[in-house]
Amino acid sequence: MADPDVEGAAAPDQPTDPAPVAAPDATVPDAASSQPTEPDFTDPAQLPADLQPLAKRLMASYTKRMQSLAKDKEKVALVDRFDQDPAFQKDLIAYHAQRLGLLQQPAQAQTVQNAPASDVPPDMVTAARSKLPPRPRSR
Repeated sequence: MADPDVEGAAAPDQPTDPAPVAAPDATVPDAASSQPTEPDFTDPAQLPADLQPLAKRLMASYTKRMQSLAKDKEKVALVDRFDQDPAFQKDLIAYHAQRLGLLQQPAQAQTVQNAPASDVPPDMVTAARSKLPPRPRSR
């Protein structure tokens, strides 16, 4: 049985978890408005005079880096397009080949029958084959 003298114990005739009731006219303060506002550091003029030159240098450095990253994004997009678009690959290669004065010839598929004869002496081929393991027999 619960002892009414013990702190936190509920008496048998009282509810165990009474819910707090807010007054109808009471307004709950907004959590954001109750916190102190932080200064806006995007405008160096709002900073103390001794910090303004440092803030201006930091903003200049940040801006320069962001512009550099924007150029890098353009390069990455170009490489991605080159990897994914065969027509773009051909056009880009043709452009640079012409700019460099290189001759372009369309690729021709060579079959084994049209392949040129090997320049390897036959005795070297025989010696290399003798060192290979025997081929498995197919059934």
